Amino acid sequence: MAVDGVSLTVVAVTETTFEGDLIPHSQAVTTLSKLQVGTLVNVETDILGKYLARQLALEGSH
Repeated sequence: MAVDGVSLTVVAVTETTFEGDLIPHSQAVTTLSKLQVGTLVNVETDILGKYLARQLALEGSH
């Protein structure tokens, strides 16, 4: 997953939120540490993750 072009490791997910891990170097060289709650950001997901989620949902519906 990426937020504003910065790749994050997702560490927790709920139906409406996610929590990502940001290494100190990324905090130092990006603007992510300056974001405030409610700031709009661009969120990108891995296309393989979408296919995996779809496949798991299909398998669970049987």
